[in-house]
Amino acid sequence: MKKPRTSTRSRKPPPQTHTYQSSSPSPNASPPQSPPSRRRRSPSFTAPDPVPSSDQEQDQDEAASPPQPPSGRPKKKAPAAAAAGKPTPAGTYRDVESVTTDTQLKGYTGPYDRATRGQSLLTTWYGPDIENIRRLQALQRQWIPWTVLPPKYITPLEEDDQGPHNPSSAPLQQTRRAFRQEHRHPGSYVALHGDARTPYQQPRLGIRLVMGPPDAHTHEQHHEWTMYPGDTFSLTQSWLPYHEDASEEKLPMGWMLDAGGIVTGMDWCPRQDPDCTQLLALAVLPHTDQESYPYESEHQRPDFQRHGTVQVWAMDGVEMDGVLRPSSRAARLRRTICMDFGRINRVRWCPVSDATTRYMAVLCGDGRVCVVADHDQQGQPDGQNGQDGQQYDSIFEYVVQPEATLMLQDEDNVKATAMAWATFNRLVIGYSDGSIALWSLDPCFLISRHPVHHSLVVDLATASPAHPFLVASTPVGGVSKLVDLSRPTVETTEVQTNAVSWQPNMLSYSHHLQGFYSVYPSANALNTMVSFMHQRFFPVARRVFVGESYNSSLAVGRTHPFLLVGSTDGSLWSLNPQVELFNRRRGPSERLRLFNHEHRSKKLFPRGSPASERGASRFLHGFAMEKGRKPKGEVKSQPAKKQKRPSKSNTGPGHGAYDDNNDNEDDDDDDEAAGIMDPTRGIVYEPLSRVTTVEWNPNLQFGCWAAAATASGLVRIMDLGLDNAPG
Repeated sequence: MKKPRTSTRSRKPPPQTHTYQSSSPSPNASPPQSPPSRRRRSPSFTAPDPVPSSDQEQDQDEAASPPQPPSGRPKKKAPAAAAAGKPTPAGTYRDVESVTTDTQLKGYTGPYDRATRGQSLLTTWYGPDIENIRRLQALQRQWIPWTVLPPKYITPLEEDDQGPHNPSSAPLQQTRRAFRQEHRHPGSYVALHGDARTPYQQPRLGIRLVMGPPDAHTHEQHHEWTMYPGDTFSLTQSWLPYHEDASEEKLPMGWMLDAGGIVTGMDWCPRQDPDCTQLLALAVLPHTDQESYPYESEHQRPDFQRHGTVQVWAMDGVEMDGVLRPSSRAARLRRTICMDFGRINRVRWCPVSDATTRYMAVLCGDGRVCVVADHDQQGQPDGQNGQDGQQYDSIFEYVVQPEATLMLQDEDNVKATAMAWATFNRLVIGYSDGSIALWSLDPCFLISRHPVHHSLVVDLATASPAHPFLVASTPVGGVSKLVDLSRPTVETTEVQTNAVSWQPNMLSYSHHLQGFYSVYPSANALNTMVSFMHQRFFPVARRVFVGESYNSSLAVGRTHPFLLVGSTDGSLWSLNPQVELFNRRRGPSERLRLFNHEHRSKKLFPRGSPASERGASRFLHGFAMEKGRKPKGEVKSQPAKKQKRPSKSNTGPGHGAYDDNNDNEDDDDDDEAAGIMDPTRGIVYEPLSRVTTVEWNPNLQFGCWAAAATASGLVRIMDLGLDNAPG
């Protein structure tokens, strides 16, 4: 006996039946209906013309039609003109589709996950081509024995290993001929003298520098100097000036120079000649731009933050024991490039240079990108004027007409915020509206522009020269994306984590590993991790570094795979990320703190003291290697509960709590630790202590040279190559 129905829910309507017309003729078949005419797109958005109403006709049709069962989604009514079978008149407003309410989250599914390691990871990233896997295995054997710093003596790859991993495989002669052909339209430059230099010169204020080995009795640093903008000297391995170090075993290991302002952009000039002078370009902002001042009155001045400068420094190398080391001669401020398009925030050298002419792209404050030239002086190539260790009057060169100016027309509110070279004639630029554009320099025109992000583009990097049009970008808010500008409508991917990224100079491409280093995609406010994203599996990020404080800059080598990471507490770290990525057991890898920069504001010193003009800075060095931090170790542990003893049935292979043979332990180390993170990571340090930007030298003979700029204005150039052999 069936129970009576007690539910109060209404019964579902009977299913609607559908009839299908057979292909054979039927005597009662109705003639086929013609499809409704498609509406034409409105050519303009002017006021709509009056359209005769047809509400009465629609009411009669609805009354005559039989009742229909309710459907799941209501159908939208067609416009009156379309219902009547008439074309939509010009100027008629059309209904805009509502924003989708689909709340499904995007995700990645594929052969790669974070638990993949060892040979499986190598095959997934670089397979299935056996030649690519063999080449990457050779790179592992070459670099993994060195865990923190690159060696000076390396075994060259085989001659048949041509590809993006071997920097000597580029056709240099053909590239140089094409470079000279493209850049044949010279710009206009004027040398500045006297009072004309004043708006572009940094204030003549001194900073007190404390550096060198500690005293044997007091264990305190007692070596102090006062540096002014433009001052520089050579350093030994004891971090003392070369002419003041009394040791007989002293060797020149780099330079210290004072830029006089905040270095926001820095880049080494790529040069193919093995014995040429190395050039370093610095984009410098005055310290007054980031100090407190009455903005409401200052920004109304016609010359408010109008003047921008780029400093070009020259450094020589000396061959010792078969390798090129830094010279004992002081670095030289070769040229100061002056422009009136706002403060210069970024600078990038063209990837191809000539023997006498080099080009650089500069990002100006008014939103344009200019390409300017750096020419050698007649009779004084590479800026080798002046005597050793003596100051000389550098050239102030005003740019009247750049080689090329890249600026959007009729869009004054959209400014360029990031840039990167694709080839010597193609430049990729990110804008404040989230779009990314590809520009041609000669002829100068906009090739394409694509809406990639919804907010300002903070950082941008290309995979040049292996994949010049593969572009990775990071917005202020949103997800990092990877776009192939050769086919941007289909070749795009993204990291599925919304985050806020406010720090530039945190995106770099590795030619050895074929991937990008960036801030770990996380919405955690205490995120201090650096991740690696392979170009073939960009949505999945792998952690390679966990910092002690917020990271402020990073750079990966061109001639080696080593990574430099600068932080807001003034520390500069060096590590080999290959050890972290390809190690079978995810134990903590080694890293080295190269130095720690501490700054004290001028407000803390009495008037008249040597540090009352720009404050005082101290460099600490001589740190030992240490193990990397793990994000899981920072979680506040809860009161431990007494765990039950595992039964014999669960003590098989791979089930033990301390199974050393379990290669998959800590598989989720890349995941963020849930709970309360270490609050010391969020300490706010003195703003002028931070490392603003770091760069490795891209030239083959000088690949172990690195430059690190601090917000105090001091720039440290170091030779980080090791002389000893592994083992």
